[in-house]
Amino acid sequence: GPQQLPWYAVQADYRVVLSNLGERSAEDAQVRIDGSQVAGLASLQAPAGWRCVITSLSALRPLGYVCHAAAALAPGNTTTFGVRVNRFPAPAGGTLRLRASASASTADSDAADNDDAVETRVCSWRGC
Repeated sequence: GPQQLPWYAVQADYRVVLSNLGERSAEDAQVRIDGSQVAGLASLQAPAGWRCVITSLSALRPLGYVCHAAAALAPGNTTTFGVRVNRFPAPAGGTLRLRASASASTADSDAADNDDAVETRVCSWRGC
């Protein structure tokens, strides 16, 4: 996603990229995506073969999705999710936040690379 948004921007687009860097297929792969903006003003574009559910209890709560793969993610394969968030209402501290984490039932030799987060500063009309 962008590092900064101009004051007139209405939304921000992010990509969540999931890659299997291991030597074995990732069985029962799951991705959790959470953000600081309200769920009712966000959307998720899941790749083919993935089923996603909204975890937010209300459209006014922070966004949250959990996505499950229908098939194993083969070694070396990559898939991408698209997330669009509305920058209004103004985020606390002037920053949009998005976090993603991946897991699978298959043992992971390096779980340190299964989480990532990004922050986007929303600029005022006076600049960033």
